[in-house]
Amino acid sequence: MAQSNMMVSAGLMLALLLSAGCGVTDDPSEGGILGGINGLASGKYEERLANRQVTLGRIRTESYGLQQDNRQLGDEAGGVTSQRSRLHRQIVALDAKTTELTERTSRLRADTEAKRQQRVELDRRLQQVRSDLAVLNRQVDENRMTAEETERQRRELEQELADLSVVADALR
Repeated sequence: MAQSNMMVSAGLMLALLLSAGCGVTDDPSEGGILGGINGLASGKYEERLANRQVTLGRIRTESYGLQQDNRQLGDEAGGVTSQRSRLHRQIVALDAKTTELTERTSRLRADTEAKRQQRVELDRRLQQVRSDLAVLNRQVDENRMTAEETERQRRELEQELADLSVVADALR
């Protein structure tokens, strides 16, 4: 038995000597059984756990902040999309008004050109009536026409003047 105790003691001594040559670290994941015992005894496990919890808390805070930023950006993007849609509808409405106004302007130009031509024709016809009246007046003064012929021409000129008056009223 003594010999067996001695062998056990020698084996333990040998194990202690061998383990004394091995490096023991503060990191519980690397220190093996002796490192684990050392980490528990020195409080390194608790310190490492506390550091990890602080890091986890910081990461969670950053994550919450990023989620808030993401929600805010999503809301802003939705607002921008809504604003763009509203502006697009307004631009389409303005474009329709512009098209309608362009068509009206074109009609006015055509109408104005037509009225200008009608005024030119009215002025030409009025000038002719004035000329015919002057001729008729001279012929009456010179007794070149019979009374019936003079009356007929006077009625024709009067009718022409009435017709021109209607045209002039329509051009206003």
